[in-house]
Amino acid sequence: MAVYVLHFSEPIGESQTGDEEYIPHARHYVGYTCDMDRRIKEHRRGSGGHLCRVAKERGVTIEIAHVWVGAGRGFERYLKRVYKNTPKICPLCSPDGEERAVSVWEGYKRKRGQDAKGSG
Repeated sequence: MAVYVLHFSEPIGESQTGDEEYIPHARHYVGYTCDMDRRIKEHRRGSGGHLCRVAKERGVTIEIAHVWVGAGRGFERYLKRVYKNTPKICPLCSPDGEERAVSVWEGYKRKRGQDAKGSG
């Protein structure tokens, strides 16, 4: 299991015209997987996530910014619903992003009473 943050080389957004759902300008994608290699290949092919499909169509580069090995779906939900500040934990956007990414994971585990090897 792993939770990961992908970084897009350019912000992605769509207009509110037509049938497309509006997506504000996004620079990151947070995901969860049991097979990191397969999932990243899917994203780079433009499948497995709407933002990644749009990135592929527009020629936007997708990079792996951070991976939390051993983190579960609960941590992914935490990042998406509670933390909501992905640029701060992205080493490609913030000089202390790596340190913050580790700190967020450690804080999440502490709140749930897990040790450093917990699956979160």
